[in-house]
Amino acid sequence: MPGLDRHCIASSTFALVKTNDMNSTLYEISEIIMKKYTLITAAILMGTATYTFANLVNENVVFSQENNSSFQSDKQHKGPTFAQLDKDGDGEISKSEARGRLLVHFDDADTSGSGTLSAAEFDAFKMNYTGKSSKQHKQRPTFAQLDSNDDGQLSRDDLQGRLLADFDKIDTDGSGMISQAEFEAFKSERKGKSGKHHKRQTFAQLDSNNDGQLSRDDVQGRLLANFDQIDTDGSGMISQAEFETFKSERKGKGGKHHKRQTFAQLDSNNDGQLSKDDLQGRLLANFDQIDTDGSGMISQAEFEAFKSECKGKGGKHHKRQTFAQLDSNSDGQLSKDDLQGRLLADFDNIDTDGSGMISQAEFEAFKSERKGKGGKHHKGGNFTLQDSNNEGQLSRDEGSVSNWQLSREGTFISRA
Repeated sequence: MPGLDRHCIASSTFALVKTNDMNSTLYEISEIIMKKYTLITAAILMGTATYTFANLVNENVVFSQENNSSFQSDKQHKGPTFAQLDKDGDGEISKSEARGRLLVHFDDADTSGSGTLSAAEFDAFKMNYTGKSSKQHKQRPTFAQLDSNDDGQLSRDDLQGRLLADFDKIDTDGSGMISQAEFEAFKSERKGKSGKHHKRQTFAQLDSNNDGQLSRDDVQGRLLANFDQIDTDGSGMISQAEFETFKSERKGKGGKHHKRQTFAQLDSNNDGQLSKDDLQGRLLANFDQIDTDGSGMISQAEFEAFKSECKGKGGKHHKRQTFAQLDSNSDGQLSKDDLQGRLLADFDNIDTDGSGMISQAEFEAFKSERKGKGGKHHKGGNFTLQDSNNEGQLSRDEGSVSNWQLSREGTFISRA
């Protein structure tokens, strides 16, 4: 049955091929299905992750809002209420019921002195406390708020703190009560002192009885402390002219370019001379020094000379007077009467020949020596000046060991 065998073999081969094709097709289908499932699974996972992330974000936002709300609530927390502190519900807070700051300031809060706090006293204390801690709190109680019995006056019992401490000062008429005018005046003064551009009271504001003069009772502070100085005519009262002079002087001292008074401004009686009564401060302290002719009065020339000297000392490039300027009688020598300050103090040292007068050569030698000591390249003393006996050598008394060398005989010789 060779033909049958061939048929069977062919059939078997066909079946095998067909089976292989089916397997291949199934494999491809399976592969496609697997890819789809993979994509679907990935999409599901991504969706889940997105949902979870969104939930986390939302929860975070909610938590942040709740936290912020809690923070705001804490920030605005103003302590326990009256009802919370009034444990026994009697409408009052006793010391045993109070706590914290309220307990510490209990007596201050108890304005009636009853030993307990009413709801009004509690609210007043609470408002005062929260107001002080507020950055923008600027309003102190008004006169009407302090005037508890509405009599238009404030007694000591109505006040506390600074107002009570300054009661006598505010009560300018000494009535024992503070009127609204006195209260407002004090309030304005305090506001002025704390302000950026504080302006002091004018003469008219201080002159309470409008008599054109200020008595000691009208002034306080610096004006009262300097009353006698401001009252230049010694009348016991300050005139407007005296007030304005003092005010200008104070303004000048505080100004950037303060200018001292001129001779004409100081010469009160216009006699061309200044007496001790015309002066104060440095001018008065140096009166005898300025009065070079010893007349007991300062002439304009003497005043200007002193002014120039002071200006020179304070200047950056101060130049000392020359020999010619000091030699008042132009005799070519300087006497003790011609000098002052260091020149006068060192007169005997400068007068190397012991003549009792300083020659121009001696003056210049001293000047050079001083310049050398103060200069950058100072090289010691002047040999001629130090050799007082003109023997050509310096003894121990005349020289300095640090600047000169000793000879074998025990005398100094010139620098090596």
